Parts: sequence; C-alpha cells; structure tokens
Amino acid sequence: MALGNLAQRFVVAVVAVPILLVILYYHRPEPAWLLIFAGSLIAMSELFAMLLPAADRRAALVMGGAACAAFYWLDPVALATYGVVPAFLSRAAAAGATVPLVLGVVAPGLYFLFRFRDIPTVAARYAGTVVGIVYAGFLLTYLAKLKLVDPRHGGDTVLIVLIVAWVADTGGYFAGRYLGKTRLFGLTASYGRVLTG
Repeated sequence: MALGNLAQRFVVAVVAVPILLVILYYHRPEPAWLLIFAGSLIAMSELFAMLLPAADRRAALVMGGAACAAFYWLDPVALATYGVVPAFLSRAAAAGATVPLVLGVVAPGLYFLFRFRDIPTVAARYAGTVVGIVYAGFLLTYLAKLKLVDPRHGGDTVLIVLIVAWVADTGGYFAGRYLGKTRLFGLTASYGRVLTG
C-alpha cells in the first residue's frame, strides 16, 4: 500500500529527527558537515536531473561536491578551528572565497566549453550547473557553517533554521491542499501565454 504525501513526511520525520538531533548536538562539527554535505549532494543531484542531460550530471555533481567542500573547509573559521597558523589565515581567507567560486563557476564553464564547443548548448548546460551548485550546494553548506561557528551551541541555530523551513514547507503544503484552487505551474503557464499573446 502506497503512503500518501503527509504519511511519508511523518515517517521521515519520526526516523530522521532523532538522528538529526544527535548529530546537531554532538560537540564536534564534522558529523554535521558530513550530513549536510550528503544532503547537498542529493539536492544537487535532483536539481541536475531536472536541468541537465544524463551525460552531464556526474561531472556537474563532482564539480559541485568539490566546490561545496572547498566552501566549507577553506573558510577562515574552519581553518582556525583546526589550528592553522594565524599568519596564514589572511591568505586563506582570500582562498576561502576564491577557490569555491573557481570550482563552482569557472570550472563548469571551461568543462562544457571544451567538451562541446557549441555556445548555445554550453550556455544552457553551464547555467544549469552553476544554478545547482549555488542553490543546492552553497546555500546548504551555510547550515554546516552555522554549526562550525560555535560547535557546542551551533546546533540550536541550525535547528531553528530547519524548523522555520519545515514550518514554511508544511504550511505551504496545507495551504495549497486546502485553499488552493489552481496549481502554481498551471497558473504560471497561463500567465506566460497571456504575456506572449
């Protein structure tokens, strides 16, 4: 028997919430980063499945994973947490901003340009890859950075962000289910037809 959408959400919450709480309140930031990194890979993979042809998804995911790892591990707070020499931190701060951008923005452009050499195709594939890396990768990595700032109490901050997102998502689900008359996709499609004549 297939579960409904609400039942699936409930089962996931019952199983995932205790595991998530243990990881978030563990005194070290690494387990939280691993969980969030895995979540960002899954999110990027799903987004790439919508935006890119199958042949490009693996390369985009590798570039996205490398960019997210650099975004977290080259952060000056991460380097200071692991005892990197303070004199090196000023140079690392510049690298912490530059390396993830190179991996997440420049590398996909070069990859698609040299692989396909067809500008219209490259532009679409490049845009889809960068959107996936920034939207599903970098934005989720900020959750791990919240835990990194204060490893002992950062779990509270991450939990508040997750609760707000969950309440908004659940509220949107119920509002759409019980108050909505027109699907959002159908609404945008008809609005687009009105604009184009």
